[in-house]
Amino acid sequence: MQVILKATTACNASCRYCSAVPDVEGGFRLRANELGPLFEAFRPWLAADAARKLSFVWHGGEPLLPGLDFFRRAAGEQERVFGEHRARVSNRLQSNLTLLDDAWVEFLRGFVKSIGTSFDLVEGVRTTKNGGPVTARWVEAVTACREAGIPVGVVYVVHKGSLPRARDLYHFFRNLDERGRVRFNPLYPEGRAAAGGADDLAITAEEYGDFLVEIARLWWDDGRSTSVLPLREWHDAWRGGGRLSCDSSGSCQERLLGVGPDGSVWGCGRFIDHGDEAWRLGNVFRDDLETLLAHPARARLANRSEALRANGCAGCAWFAVCHGGCPMLAQLVRGDAMRKTPFCEGRKKVYRFFEERLGPLGGAR
Repeated sequence: MQVILKATTACNASCRYCSAVPDVEGGFRLRANELGPLFEAFRPWLAADAARKLSFVWHGGEPLLPGLDFFRRAAGEQERVFGEHRARVSNRLQSNLTLLDDAWVEFLRGFVKSIGTSFDLVEGVRTTKNGGPVTARWVEAVTACREAGIPVGVVYVVHKGSLPRARDLYHFFRNLDERGRVRFNPLYPEGRAAAGGADDLAITAEEYGDFLVEIARLWWDDGRSTSVLPLREWHDAWRGGGRLSCDSSGSCQERLLGVGPDGSVWGCGRFIDHGDEAWRLGNVFRDDLETLLAHPARARLANRSEALRANGCAGCAWFAVCHGGCPMLAQLVRGDAMRKTPFCEGRKKVYRFFEERLGPLGGAR
């Protein structure tokens, strides 16, 4: 089980397309004395089956804002609460890395399995809260993490300013990390973007697909050895291997939960910010985990792939690598999580690219 844990909604940056709620000036924060009770809610589930594993993804806002002492306490509480099962508990971090220093790196190298971070080469899109640049600080932090042996993966949000710069972006991330660990996600109409702060950056499904196809051509010519997502996962699935990410698997409800700083529990981290109340599962401080996992909303999502295969995605030759896409994005744009992704046409452009080179899905060569 992967738990996306939003330790705070506050942030020290001012990204124009921030997917969080429009106002994160003050923010809400998980209190240090709530860490023990939060972990205790998951202990019975983990202890019940020796094959189970539990991963906490520390998210925000900017999750480093609660401070190093907060995270040291989190590490201590995990040792205390999970005890003999601690080896089956892992931690990851999603951070803008602007607060990172030597003390943080030393702590994180023993606490997290990996770090995810976002970045943008287009100037003025991702800045500090006062509008300052972040590029030099970000590159320095990524370098420090990798020198310390902490794997770092990058999320790049594709927007209007990205479209003519696919080659620059591909080679920038390729040169930054020879393994090429980067995921290209489309700009979603949520948070500040939905509040009108990034109207000039919005892209269509077709524009996203064209961008990904251009990246795919560069990746293909580069030997396809790097971890460029979602291309890598779709390519591997085409060839009968690999594992699809949450927004392509059709089974996100089986392995994901999202927990907000107030203890509210949702199907994933994205539902925390924008999910309709019908998708709230309960509260980790008031409800036992088995009750939360048995919530009807999870069962409804479990039926989504079957419903889409019979209706909105009926006859799609590529359903097995897509499963209708992210339900939260469908909720966000189409007003119904049970409908298919609004980026369907963009995905199909990439699937056609793979089909031209690998043959039909299921018969890849």
